[in-house]
Order: sequence, then C-alpha cells, then structure tokens
Amino acid sequence: MNVTILTTTYKRPELLKRLGKVIIPIINKFKGNLRWQIIIDNNDNSYDNVLEEFTERVNVKSLINATKQTNLGKFRSVVNFLNQINSDEWIVNIDDDDLVINYRFENFLDKLDSFKNINAILCPILILDKSIFHDLFNRKLKLFSKYNNQKMSYFDFKDKFGDVDTIIFFRKYHLNLNTLPEIKSEKFTSESLLWLNLFPNSDLMVVNNHIVYSQYLSSGLTQSTTLNRIFNPVSAISVYKKFLQSKKFSLSKIFIKSLINYYRFSLHAKKKIYIRNENIGNIFIRFLGLNLAKIIYLYDKMLVVIKS
Repeated sequence: MNVTILTTTYKRPELLKRLGKVIIPIINKFKGNLRWQIIIDNNDNSYDNVLEEFTERVNVKSLINATKQTNLGKFRSVVNFLNQINSDEWIVNIDDDDLVINYRFENFLDKLDSFKNINAILCPILILDKSIFHDLFNRKLKLFSKYNNQKMSYFDFKDKFGDVDTIIFFRKYHLNLNTLPEIKSEKFTSESLLWLNLFPNSDLMVVNNHIVYSQYLSSGLTQSTTLNRIFNPVSAISVYKKFLQSKKFSLSKIFIKSLINYYRFSLHAKKKIYIRNENIGNIFIRFLGLNLAKIIYLYDKMLVVIKS
C-alpha cells in the first residue's frame, strides 16, 4: 500500500498548518507508505514558517514535498501533478479546509490493498456544522447505506446523490490536459470535470465510511463558487455538457439541472444557442430549459452587480 495525499492551497497557511497537525503523525506511523504532496498556489513566503514546522515534526523529511507556483487553480494543479506520476499508487485529494478522522483514516489505509480490481473509491465527507435534524431527514445518508460497496460511474453517482461532498481515492488514471482546451484560458474549473473524465464507466466504488470531515461546506455551493463559474463559463459549459452526453435523455433531476445550467453558462459565455439543432432531449424540454436558464442568468447578473 502506497498512498499520496494531495493538497492544493491558496492563501490559507493557517488551515494548512491545522491539517498538518493531523496528517504528520499518520505519516510517521505508516513509515514510508504514506506521502504528502502540497501544492501552494502563491509564490511567496507566506507558507515558509508552516513548512519549516512540518519539516521539524516529520520523521522522514522526503515524505512531505511542497512546491510553490503562480496561481494555476486547483483543477489545473491536480492534473499537472497526475501527469507527472507513472506509478499506480493511490492518490487522495484532501483540501486544506478538511481534516481526517485519525483512527478511521488509518484503518481505511490498512484496508486499501484488500480492494481487488478497484481503481477508485468514493466516501462521503462528514459535515460537522449542520442542524440537529440533518441526519434524521437526510435522504443521502440512506443512499450511502443502500449503495455501499457498489460500483458506478461518476455520472451515475451524481444522478443518484446530487450535490454531496465526497473524498475519492484513485489510481491508474489517464487524463491529458491537451484534451481539455476549455480550461486553458480560465482560472476556475469545477472539480466534477476531473471526475467525469477519470470515471466515465462503472469503476467508482461507493464506500459508506466517514474518514474525512469538514466544517465549511454544509451549505453546498457558496456564492463564491457561483461567481467563479459565472466568470469562467467555458469550463462550466463543458461540465454540464458531459453530464448531458453521459446518459440518454430522461426527466431525472440531474438531466434537467444540467440542461438548464448548460444554457445558463452558454449565455454567460455569449455563445449562440440553437435549440432546434441540438441533440439533447426534445425540443419542448430544450425550450423550457433555455427559458429557465435565462431567468437564472438574469439573477446571476444581479449577483455580479451586488458583489462588485
């Protein structure tokens, strides 16, 4: 079992320091089988004290590697890192505002080698700052129990679960930045585009095990994320187009949502829309989706004005 934790961080050294207090003892415990790759998306000295502290605390200094770069954004940084690796070791992306649940994470690492012929494992993230009634009425918690240890594509996962925070262990990946021209000129790209490209088939195993928790994302998409997508519409179009192309037309929630957002961000990108010529759903669904998209588009424009 060889695992690399991949963390990208931007202007948040205190959060990275907090994450290090949890990860470094686990690195020391696994004695070479666990590494931590940190990608710092601002090329200054704001992280130097934190990195120096990490070096003092880790038993084998080479098990933590930190690189600085000009801000490329998380998506491009992750893809660049993956394209530099030739082995089939496990990779897990843990954000700087997440934390691992020590004993559960360690137990999970010990069991990784038991997943035969599995190249990707998805687990739910435990959200702590939620209401007392969240677990009582949360349908998604029941879904994780229902689909525990089942394999599916990332599209099917989103179709069944919708928006939910997850962590993914993966290996034997194949992704070339040259096949993603939509991200080259944009600073923000949805992480879903990465998983849609990596897991188009039923090779993603759902495991109902909380090994990472977060205190920051219980409300789902934030206004900041929405604004990022508005200002980077080309990659957003690509995400929703892939959802639409991954499954035949249906009246499922994810299909309708993807169709509306496909038109919504096409409007932001000033892309001409010809609903008569598109091979998506039927003309009536496309007409409805476009008109709903126009309403949300107008709301987006108001949001931009308010925030500016």
